[in-house]
Amino acid sequence: MTESQVVVGSGGSVDASIAFDGSAQDYYSGVDQTTGYYLIGSGFTVGSSALLAIDSTGNVGIGTGVTAPGARLDIPKPRPALQRERSMACGTCLVIREW
Repeated sequence: MTESQVVVGSGGSVDASIAFDGSAQDYYSGVDQTTGYYLIGSGFTVGSSALLAIDSTGNVGIGTGVTAPGARLDIPKPRPALQRERSMACGTCLVIREW
């Protein structure tokens, strides 16, 4: 038995994406050819209004307008009700606590 898959894109130098056309909001999911990041964002244009970005090393950026994840989990600007801290006991984990 061989595996099946759906391939989006042709391997060319263009963005490859799937668009979701909603009545209130539109979203895309795809690869930005310029950066090489896998993005999920609002609208139809890959690379604009990104909400989530994953780079080829596995770094993940979450948040409105995220452009380049710089760590395993990168939240560019914490919301006023959240605090980011690094646990010395854990070393590599990110703890998010409500204030």
